[in-house]
Amino acid sequence: VYVFSPLECTRDEGWSGEVIERFYSQIKKRMEPEAKWESVLGARYCRGSPLLYILSERNKTLIWRQLWIWLAEAEKELGLSQVTEEAIDEMKKAKESIDWSELRAEERKLKHDVMAHNHVYGRLCPSAAGIIHLGATSCYVQDNADCIVIRDAVQYLLKRLLFLNHR
Repeated sequence: VYVFSPLECTRDEGWSGEVIERFYSQIKKRMEPEAKWESVLGARYCRGSPLLYILSERNKTLIWRQLWIWLAEAEKELGLSQVTEEAIDEMKKAKESIDWSELRAEERKLKHDVMAHNHVYGRLCPSAAGIIHLGATSCYVQDNADCIVIRDAVQYLLKRLLFLNHR
């Protein structure tokens, strides 16, 4: 099966919306496992490793939501009147409820991963919709989540190295 390549675009054609759409429509038709990028580390060597979870999209999403909960708690502690205990409780209850298809659709619409997560999480906890991400930047969520993921991964690796050192 021939798949259109973006490298075949002429200078005149460039990366127009039509060219990109044609390219991605052909890719979507061929989404068997071999057509998607997958790390050899995850596929072959780390199948049972906690690192696969630590580095996963699910874990990142849960960390983002926890960061928003901590942010709301700090804002309530500072006296922001719009942040209520009810809203924080609703955020905590909805934290683990993730609708991946809704998230993907929202991200396609907004073209912004953090805001897509913010909007979908806000629909899960309507009384908190106005305070999720209140006063924060996307970097607050992304950078702090990356730090937490790196910390967790390094802690796991250090434990493994200590175990190997004692062998």
